Amino acid sequence: MNRAKEAKRRAEQRIKEVTEKTDLLRAEIALKKAITRINVKEL
Repeated sequence: MNRAKEAKRRAEQRIKEVTEKTDLLRAEIALKKAITRINVKEL
């Protein structure tokens, strides 16, 4: 779970620092993946 939470934190940081549209899309996908992992672990 720590790995997923760290990935979520990194993705949120990348969204704040986005420089190109493709960077934003990649960061959003990474954030969604991390949130999904966290939700699955909590089941």
